[in-house]
This record gives sequence, structure tokens and C-alpha cells, in this order.
Amino acid sequence: MTTARYDRRLSILNGGWGAQIGPDIMFHQLEEGYDEGPDTIALICTHQSWGHLKGIVGAEPVGGCLTWTYRQLMKAARDLAVVWEGYGVERGDTLIAFLPSCAEWALGFWVAAILELTFVPLDPMSLAVNSGKEQAYPLDMLRTSIVLVSNIRDAYNFDELYLDLTKSVKCKVVCHEQVDFFFRGWINLEPEETYRLRASNAGDKPHRLGPEDRAVADNRVAVILFTQGSSQHRPKGCPLTVHNIRTALVNQYILPQQRYLVTCPSSSSATLEAVMVAWKRGAAIVFPGAVFSAQMTLSAVELHHCTRLVCAPPQLEELIKDPSRSQRDLGSLGSLSVSGGVVRAGLLALGQHALQTQWASSFLTMAEGFGVLGWRSVSLTDRTLDSVGTVMPGSMVKICSDVGRDGRVLSRGEEGRLHVGGDAIIQGYLDGARNEHFYQDSDGNKWLVTDYLATMDKNGLIRLTTQLKYNLAPDTASPHERDRSPSPPFDEDAAEPSNQQNGNGDKHITMTTPSPERYRPSLPDRFSAREQSSRSISEAVRLAMSREEQQQLLDDDGEAADDDGCYPPHDPYSLDQLKSPRMNTAVVRPLLDHLYDPDDVSIVWCLLVNRVQFLRQQSFQAHHQTVNITRANLCEVLASRILRRFDEDHSGREGLLTLANVLVSGFEPFQNAPPSVDRGRGPRSALTEGFFTSGRERVLTALEVAIISESKSFLAASACQKIVDAVYRGRIIYTPTAFIDILPDRYKNRRISLYDPRKAPILNQYRLIVPRNRKVIEIVQFLVLFGLYLLTMFNKAKEIGPGHLHFTTVELIFCIYGSGWVLEELASVLEHGWSVHTENLWAFMDIAFSLIYLAYFGLRMHGLRTNSGRTGKQALDILSLGAPILMPRLAFCLMPENMLFIALRTMMGDFTFLTIVTVWCFGGFLLAMRWLSESQEGYASHSFLVISKWMLWIWFGLDGTGITKSVEFHSWLGPTLMVLFAFIGNTLFLTILVSMLSNTYSNLAKNATAEIQFRRAVLTFEGVKSDTLFAFRPPFNVAALAILLPIKFLTTPRWFHKVNVTAVRVLNAPLLLAIALYERRYLWQRNSKFGPRRRHAFLDFWESFGAHADLANVFDEEPPQSVLDEMDDIDDVFGNDVWANGYLNTIRQRRGSRQISETSSAYPVFRNRRSRGDSLIPAETW
Repeated sequence: MTTARYDRRLSILNGGWGAQIGPDIMFHQLEEGYDEGPDTIALICTHQSWGHLKGIVGAEPVGGCLTWTYRQLMKAARDLAVVWEGYGVERGDTLIAFLPSCAEWALGFWVAAILELTFVPLDPMSLAVNSGKEQAYPLDMLRTSIVLVSNIRDAYNFDELYLDLTKSVKCKVVCHEQVDFFFRGWINLEPEETYRLRASNAGDKPHRLGPEDRAVADNRVAVILFTQGSSQHRPKGCPLTVHNIRTALVNQYILPQQRYLVTCPSSSSATLEAVMVAWKRGAAIVFPGAVFSAQMTLSAVELHHCTRLVCAPPQLEELIKDPSRSQRDLGSLGSLSVSGGVVRAGLLALGQHALQTQWASSFLTMAEGFGVLGWRSVSLTDRTLDSVGTVMPGSMVKICSDVGRDGRVLSRGEEGRLHVGGDAIIQGYLDGARNEHFYQDSDGNKWLVTDYLATMDKNGLIRLTTQLKYNLAPDTASPHERDRSPSPPFDEDAAEPSNQQNGNGDKHITMTTPSPERYRPSLPDRFSAREQSSRSISEAVRLAMSREEQQQLLDDDGEAADDDGCYPPHDPYSLDQLKSPRMNTAVVRPLLDHLYDPDDVSIVWCLLVNRVQFLRQQSFQAHHQTVNITRANLCEVLASRILRRFDEDHSGREGLLTLANVLVSGFEPFQNAPPSVDRGRGPRSALTEGFFTSGRERVLTALEVAIISESKSFLAASACQKIVDAVYRGRIIYTPTAFIDILPDRYKNRRISLYDPRKAPILNQYRLIVPRNRKVIEIVQFLVLFGLYLLTMFNKAKEIGPGHLHFTTVELIFCIYGSGWVLEELASVLEHGWSVHTENLWAFMDIAFSLIYLAYFGLRMHGLRTNSGRTGKQALDILSLGAPILMPRLAFCLMPENMLFIALRTMMGDFTFLTIVTVWCFGGFLLAMRWLSESQEGYASHSFLVISKWMLWIWFGLDGTGITKSVEFHSWLGPTLMVLFAFIGNTLFLTILVSMLSNTYSNLAKNATAEIQFRRAVLTFEGVKSDTLFAFRPPFNVAALAILLPIKFLTTPRWFHKVNVTAVRVLNAPLLLAIALYERRYLWQRNSKFGPRRRHAFLDFWESFGAHADLANVFDEEPPQSVLDEMDDIDDVFGNDVWANGYLNTIRQRRGSRQISETSSAYPVFRNRRSRGDSLIPAETW
């Protein structure tokens, strides 16, 4: 134990508890805080003994019972000091606190400072029953006078552990007990003396607040009462001002300047006389724990002129039945609020009529006890607000954990009403809860009443905003509920799942059984069909050149399937329809078996290229538009299925390498084409075959083709994401393809391989083009650019003068760094082409800022050359336009997978397109108004700019000056044109714009996962750079371009490669070293971002003791031989014509003729001897 002394008044013996706050820190905070501002907040109490109104005041109160100011804390401490001195406590004694770091801890600390006591904070867990005396503190060494414990149990344990010490202690206090008791010399924190001090200034008469003394009344003392314990004890109070109470309770719709009488039940009760003491002191609201009788409540309303009555449903029923109600003067009562129980139908209307109030409502309870689920969309001006939980007929009540997230359905509204509770009972109290703490609905489900806020939409769906409700029987459905559910549909034509919706809103997914008469088509032999088809890539590409050849391809593929009921897609189908079981059996699976070859990695590339061609043709073949879209979707579905089959057939790291060869291997469109095929190269080859040729400019990968064709379903497939993740992290390395390389270094081409960081050199310059590393580097580069931009704009000259005739140091650094950044952006555009680069979320922002920077730099250089300060200032003005681009660009950079930014990019494109179309269409109005303005005599002719300004104001609804001035164009033609423009522009086009943007966002949000994974694939593919220029950080890339590009033409490729590698390693040595050290340890660790999270071994061990552990254990055991033989029978039967030969007869014959061998070896249960798709039952179940 360590000792410290402060101000010669307070000693601290730190026994290892309270170190979370620290006694010295606590002391200085309280002492200095009181000196700096006595009315500022000292602490926020969360325990019941000081904060019984947490549900009302809120988590961040502005004055309330949860908030203690330094002045209040000092006053409470002084009151306790006076009381404890009466027990004989003297200066220099010791105060021992077995308390957690709570309000009582701070209060005891302050009392010790006032009385100059030695404060000893000790661990309250040391008072546990099983601690034993051998673990007790040596408190007999101290001069102990006061002991603070939390509850009576700790007090009993203290007496047992410190029997000798307890006789000499002068004051023993139980802090968390509000009951007035005397137990073995123990008292509660607020004895009789303290209570008298708090209630000594109580007034005698009630006072109605009027306008003339409203300001004075706001500063009067108000009391909120809260109680806990038996019905005989006095209520505790928290002195506040009326103004603070009104401010704290404004969110609970407590209106100011009204006198409330709240009679909702609390943990216990209080006498009416104690409540009236607080009311006479000018309280704005009285919150007793007493459940008033009907006569007591009516008497309080009549005596104190209450304007609003808050009561529980049982109390309201008693008030309605009370015979003395009609003889009382209740004219002041204007509103009735029911809270704290289940409100039956019609109760509010009866209460409103009986008490003659203007309106009645029901809301969440403000006290402990039963309550009804209400919501905040009620208007206080309505006459009757029956907010019991009215639900739209047939709709479901969804209990959700967060706003906007759907949860599982736990309760059904009976007769359009929802009955759930409203009491804040903790989950650990379930075992000791009595029957009255639960509510049983009409379906027999028992609900634990809780008090969490909820909202209801216009469709009647109630959504919780915090925790889940506790349903004791969530998996039980009543017979009444089962009877209301319709029978599942039955389709005799196909075995496919159907989504049906019952009358109550439930969606049932049912699997229909195929009719026995339905012939199950056999799959064509893919190997025999493959012998008649060419495997060259060029033929697959050439088949996409004309509609006739496309049709021939589909007809050839479907010849073997036509006899079996399969057909090519001559009709339009959506992507979801192509994935349905019927289309999968009739079209997708035959084509899949025909096209799949484990040794051919080009078929995925061919299908995606055909998809590009189909999408291109649908734009100019109107009569086959929908059919071409269907064929393009079919190519995407086949490509994803083939890729998945590659993933299933090849496991481990070898399978990862196989998938990488499928997706990132480069193929030329005319590869292996016969000499008769025209190899015309077009403008692209003329550009790249000369100065900037890379040698692989005509090579494309399947991943790139999928991106430019926007095959989002293909890119969202798990097999594709596995490769995307591996490439993103640098586990797979390869030499990327490029459209144009500014500074190419193709001396060494890396084949597709798995990267082993332990075998690679420490300074590996190729790790700078790994997408994950590139992402971090680019973020840092952008932050540096943004910081230099801000410094440049903050330090620029404000007025035209000599400051615009030279560069400042910051501006010069920004120009040099910005030139390198713009050069890298240009290289990015040339790397993979415009179509791929613009798929990036922030590509347009980078291009826009690059254009702004080039305009600024050119104008700045021109101003320096001509010695013009005005031109220099204009250049800086242009540079200021980059702020609206760089600020959102930072958000896009930090959150590239945020759905809001993904949707914002697409919506900006739609908005820009519609705006251009609108300006184009309304150009006729502008010309007409301009010509009318020129032909009017007596009026000034208005220019195009002025008329455009007026039209723009009308379009956005800002000003109607154009309509006023339209008579100057023509007496009646001018107003007609302007009003017509207002109708079409402001009403029609803005409505179209809002509808179009809403539809765009809904479509993107519906496929949010595919959109995010598509953007992830774009970032990954674009992140793999081939140009050597990307290995140099700005502004070193400018120097590399100026130095290394001439060297390239003066040396051999081998020597240029050596010079380039040396320069990259020297300039990036620290970064390359850090990357190498990181990747050697973490590169091949399991990734949890793209795949399922790795479960902890302890969780698996713990679940083995669960009630459902056998569900997992059954698959760990080997099946018996009889089950394996049964599976062999099913395999053989389904391999033949099932329905023609008779399934049951075949099974019976094989069962009767089978001989089971005792010595036969067990066959693994996870086997699949059939072709994929042939089995109708899972192979892993038995």
C-alpha cells in the first residue's frame, strides 16, 4: 500500500482499487473543477441510487438527476460530512470504501477531503463469501471510522471477515440501499438528518405559474422523486431547477409551463404527502414511486390544478369506475397519457370521455413497470391517439436490432394490434422474474416486457431501434397461425423452388416434386460433342461476328439437347430466370457439359468475349435487342459455372494457380486463327506498334473482359473473388497486360505463379505494383497532394501584386509534386484504357483535378513569362476550383466499398446525362425568347446570358423574375413561353430526374454485394501495373521519365533493365524492406475479408457440449457398410433411365440380390463418382 498526502488534509492509501480513475487525478479534477466552474458537470451517475431516471433524462442529459455539478457534489458531501461528524468521526480518521468507481466513490472521496480523512479505496470483490479471512486486508493497522459498502450482502460479509474491526467503526454505510433501515449498526447513505437537510426549505402552498413570474419560476428549485425498497420509507430527491428539468425532458414531449402529475409505478411506492412536498416547491413534474388510488389521484388533480395526467392502464380503469369522479372539479385537466401497461382496445376513448380531456394518447412508459410498445410519429394535436401498436391487416411485425435492418419475425399482430411490453428488466433477471413480468399474447407466446424505443412505418411495420425483444417461445407456432397459412403450391411440370406469400405476409419457400410421368432428360456426352468442335480461340471469337454465326453456334450446341427438351435462348430471359432450376436443366447444364474441358483455360475468356459482342449488337439490332441481352447473360452464367467447376476440380494452391491461369492469362483475339482470317489492325495498332509498343498490346485477360462487359454476377462468384483476393494481396504474381506503356521494361516477363516471400529477394521492386501495396501508397500520395494543395491556397497572395509574379516555396513544391501526380494519372489511363480506368469510383475526380491543375500550371507559367500579376492571380483562382473535387475524393479513397459512394458515382452520370439533354431541349425556348426580345419596341433587348439566368432560376425554383420580365418579350407569347418552360422544366423534368435517380439507387442497393465486388475487382485489376513509371513515387516519376526514357533508346534492353531496377530499389529501399518483412509473416495467413471468418478453436470445443452438438458429430463418423451399399444402388439407378425402368422396382431388385460382405472396406462418405448435377440427393448425408 502506497501513501500520498494532498494539501495536508487528505491522505490516500491506495489498496489496488480505484486505480482506473486514480486518487490524485480524481482529487485534482474535483478541486480544480470546482474552482473553475461550480455549475459545470462534475460526473454523470448511472447507478440506481443516484440515477433512477435514466430512462427519462437520456444518455446525454442537460441537467437532470443523472448529472451532478461540482456545486451539487460539494453540497451533498458537506451534508454527509455534518451527519457523519454527528457519529463521532474526527479529523485524521480513516474512510474505507469497498466500492466500484461510481458516484458514491467520488462522493466519499470529497467527504474525506472535507473532514481531512485518510481515504482507502479497496476492491469490493474482496468481500465475496468465498474469499476467506486469509485474503482479508490488514485493516486493524488503520484508524478506521467509516466503512462504505455497496449492499447489505457486502455489509454482512464485512462483519464476518472483520469481526474485531467492526466494533470500533463509528459509522458503517450501505450506499446502494435506499431503504431506511438499521442492520447490525449499518445505516443507509441518506439517514434522517440528511433527509431533513434536503427537505427543510419546502413550501407550504401550491403555486400556479403565470406569465408574470415565468422567469422567476424557471430558477425555482424542483424535485424529481425516485424510490426503491419498501412502501414505508421516504422518497429520495434530486434538487434541480425547473428550467433544467424542462430542458432534460423536452425529448419526451413534456411540454413546459404545465403541471404534470405522473402516477406510474416505480420499484416501490411513496406516500402522497412526500410527493406533495416536492410539488409545493414548484416542481414542474412529480415522479413518485407510489401507485395512487383513484381517490388520491383525483384529489391531487383537483387540488393542484394539474393540466396533464400520466397514469397506467389499471389506474385509468379505476378512475373510470370511481363514483366520485363526476363530483370533482377536473376542468384544468386538458390531456391524458396512458403508459406503463397493456392498453386494451377502447380504453383511451373511455378515459377521455370520463375525465373530459381534450385528447388522450399512449406512449412508452416513463417508469418501471409494464408498458405498451409505442412510437414517436404521433401528433399531440389529435383528439384520440390509440397507439397501442396498430398494425396493418395482414402485415407482419418485425423485431430488428438496428434501424433499417430486417430481423426475424417473432410475433404476429392479433386483430390488427400488437401487444408487447415496456419494462427495462435485464436479461439476467429472467430466472427470478415472476409471472407478472411477462405478457402472453393470443398465440400463446410469452414476452418479457422491455422498454426500448421503436418506430413504425406507414405500412405498419414496427422496428426496434436498440436490442432484441426476448421471446420465450420463438420457434413455436400456434395452431391458429398454422391454420391461416395457405397450402404450398404444387407444380407438376418442374422441380423448382417457388416463393409464395401467404395472407399474413410470410414468405414460404417450397420445393415441388416432379411428376413421375415427367421424363428426366439425359445430358449429352460432352466428350463426343467436343470432338466435333474446334478448340481454337479465334473460332470462338469469330462466331460472335454475325448474327447468323451466333445462331448457328447455339443451334449446334443445342442439337443434342433438342431431342431431350433442351433449347437455345431464342426468347428473352432475365439473368434470374436463366439461373432458375428449369433453365439450368434445359439450357445451362447441357451447354456447360459440352463446353467444359479441364485442360482448356480459354473457354471462360471466349464466353466473356462473346458476351461483349452480344452486348454490342443489342445496341443496333432493335428487333433482337432483348434476345441478345439474354444470350449475353447466358454467356456470363456459363462462364461463372465453368469457373466454379474449375474451382471444384482443383483444390489447394494448385487449384488457386489453375484459376489464376483461367482469369489472368492473356489471349489474343486472333490467336491460332488460320491464315485466311483477316488480321487487320486498325488505329490502335498504328499507335502502339511504333514508339510506345509493349509487345503484348493485343493481349487481353478474362478478368479485363469481364470488367469491360460489366459481368458483375461473374465477378461476384466465389471462385472469381478468390483469385481477385489473391491478386490483390500479391499471392499470385504475373506480368500484366497494358494498352500503352510510357516507360516499358519487358526484359523479364513473369509467368503466372504463386509468390513465396521467403524465396524472393528482400528488395523486390515488383511488390510495388501489388494492388494492396499500391492502394496504401496511393492513399499516402493523395494525402500529401491534398496537404500541399491546402498549404498553397492558404498562403497565396490575396490581392494582385508582386506575390503573383514568383513562386512561393510551398507553391513550388506543390507544382513539382502535382506534376508527378498528374503524370501518374495519365499513365493510369494509358495502362488499361479509358473504359477500364473510368470504372474506378474516383477516376473522374482525378481526371477533373488533372485538367484543373494543367490549366493552372499553364496559366501560371504564362503569367510568369509575361510578368502579369493578374494572370498569376487568375491561375490561382482556377486552382481553387480543385477543392470541391479533392474533398470528396478523400472520402472515396478511404471508403471505396461504401454503397453510398458507389451509387453516387452512377447517379452523377445519370444526372449529368439528363442535364445535358434538358439544356439541349430547352435551347429552343432560349432562342425563341431571344428573338422575341429583339422584335419588341419600347423595351430593352435582353441578351442570351440574362435570359439563361432567368430560365435557370425558374428551373431550380429559386426566383420568378423571368415570368415577370416575360411581358417585355411579347405581351402574351412571352408569358406563355416562360410559363410553359416552368411547367416542363421545374415540374416534369425534375420529377423525371428524381424518379430516375431513385430507380438507379434502388437497383444498385438491390445488388449491393455484386456492385461492391465488381468495384473490388476493378481496383485489383487496375492496381497491377506494368509500366515502370509506377515504381517511382511522385515527383521522382517526372525525373525518371526525363532520364530513363532517353537511356532506353541508347542501351540494350538488358542494361536498361539493370539501370531501372537499381534506381527503383535505391529510391524505395525503406518501403521495399518494410513490405518484405510484413509479407514474410502475414502474406499467406488466412483471409477473413473475402471468405468466412476463421472460428476460434475454443468455440468449437465449447459447442461440443451444446444441445445440438450431434448435428455436427454425425458427419464425423464413418457410415455403416449398409448405407454405403444403399448409396451405390442409388448411383446405379440414377445413372440409367429412372422413370422408364421404374425406380422402386430397380431398387427392390438390387436390394434383394445384394450380398453384403463382412470384410468390405468402408468407402468415404464424401465421394462423388457421378458427373456433376446428376445426383438428386446430397452425397454427404446418409
